[in-house]
Amino acid sequence: MGNRAAQFVAACLICAVGAEDGGGWSLPADLSLGDEGTCTIEVLDGSELSHQQFIERYAFSRPVVLRGLTDNTKFQRLCSKSSLLEKYGSLKVRLSTANTHSYRKVDVLLQEYVDEFLRPQSEDALGSETLYFFGDNNFTEWQNLFDQYESPPYVLPDTTGAYSFGIAG
Repeated sequence: MGNRAAQFVAACLICAVGAEDGGGWSLPADLSLGDEGTCTIEVLDGSELSHQQFIERYAFSRPVVLRGLTDNTKFQRLCSKSSLLEKYGSLKVRLSTANTHSYRKVDVLLQEYVDEFLRPQSEDALGSETLYFFGDNNFTEWQNLFDQYESPPYVLPDTTGAYSFGIAG
């Protein structure tokens, strides 16, 4: 990955754990929020769409989920709950409020965040009252994990990638 670490400063890395059990992140049904309805975003196999077709049909007009463009199986496994807590549980992470400007910042151990903060919030909770671990990472401490992520090959012209890594409930 080399000097791509700098990309993580302004970047968004979303970890979707592919294991059947959700990588250990699943909640009991009684703690889950209700279904908000059917997702209408088109989902395609990446082999069905060339980069040019992606640009022409989707890039600037509508969202699409492209599957199979990269194999992040190893990264997903490393992002399982047990794996992250084993390797990073004793590291401090910075929590931010869920509002646009993230005025409030709180530092806690990752283990403490998972045990005490990571749960569905009340529907009437304000964004300024909800703390998430998302984006404010110490890239040196997390670099070994980030290096395992394979970036998608499709990019928008005249743009650079944006990645962020976090865990939210």
